[in-house]
Amino acid sequence: LFLVLKGHWLFLLLAAEAVVLHLAGNRFKYNSLKYAAHTLFGIVALWLFIRLEDQAGELPFFNPKALSDLGVMAMAAIVSLRFTSARARNVYLFAAHIALLMLTYRELAVLEHGLAFISLAWGVYAIGILIAGLQMRNTLVRQAGLGTLLLVVAKLFLMDLATVDAIWRILLFLGFGGILLLLSYFFRPLWKSAEAETL
Repeated sequence: LFLVLKGHWLFLLLAAEAVVLHLAGNRFKYNSLKYAAHTLFGIVALWLFIRLEDQAGELPFFNPKALSDLGVMAMAAIVSLRFTSARARNVYLFAAHIALLMLTYRELAVLEHGLAFISLAWGVYAIGILIAGLQMRNTLVRQAGLGTLLLVVAKLFLMDLATVDAIWRILLFLGFGGILLLLSYFFRPLWKSAEAETL
């Protein structure tokens, strides 16, 4: 198969093989299979981040490169939920999170007003993570959402302020400001209870 398949299909095959090794290791309690799966997923992750630096396909997200990248991210995130080690699970989920941000940047940057679309997509994603973290009372998920929001704010000031058209700047700043105010109002009880649990 390795001699026949190449490119996107080989990329997906290696990730699928790592998933099978993980599932087999968990099922039969073979640590050697788990170590092999982690090693293979590490190779796939390195390949993924190299691919994310390449140019995007013609149609954002709906092209073979983006779909195969998303497939590998989904496999890594889903299989990590079966890990008994919280540390390993968090590493996989964090890598998938960063990869998704990079993929979104790659796919949208080529569009007209791409930087504005990137800020919008990252902001919606960050708010979704933050809300999920508050509802789940999960500190790490909440911190990931906050960190992504801070990344969006930094991008707004460092990149968008100088390059995005005025109308987009106004819409982005007003939109995110209003959304953050609504979040602080409606989710204040959840935020307080989540903070109380961490003390």
